[in-house]
Amino acid sequence: MTLTHNESSVELTKLSPSDAETLSSVVSRSQIMRFWPPKRSSAELSEWLGNGSVSAWLNHSLESGYGIGMVAISHATLDGSSERVLSYAFDRCIDGRDWALRSIRALAETEDLRGTVVLIGPSMTNSERVAKVLGYVFEREITLDEVGYRLMRFPG
Repeated sequence: MTLTHNESSVELTKLSPSDAETLSSVVSRSQIMRFWPPKRSSAELSEWLGNGSVSAWLNHSLESGYGIGMVAISHATLDGSSERVLSYAFDRCIDGRDWALRSIRALAETEDLRGTVVLIGPSMTNSERVAKVLGYVFEREITLDEVGYRLMRFPG
C-alpha cells in the first residue's frame, strides 16, 4: 500500500518471518525504538513475526528504501484479559507522527481496529498525541514489568 506526504512516498508492507533482517535494521535505530523494549535480534524478530500472535507492517521510503517505522497488531494478556494491542514506532526525525497517523489510518481500512488498545509509557507524548488523534480514549493505568502505562482503547 503506497502512502504520500509532503511529496514523499512510502510503501506500507506486511511483514513475514523472512523479513526479520529488514525489520531489525529499523528497530535497531534508537530514534525509532527509544520507548520500546530492548532491541531484538533477527532470529528473535523472525520468531516474533512467525508465532501467529502478531501482524506487522514496515513503512519504508520509495525514494531511498529507508525504513521510517513500523506498526504491529498483537495479542497480549493485560491484567488477566486478552487484548489486541496496536503498537507503532516511527522515526521522529522524518515526520514520524504524520507517517504514523497515515499508516494506521490506512491499515484501519483493512484491519478492524475496534477495541484495540495502545499502551502509552512515560515520556511517550508523541505516541499519545497520535493515539488521541486516531480516536483512542484513556481507559486506565496499568503496570507491566514495573513500568506504568496509560492504556487507551479504540471505541467500538
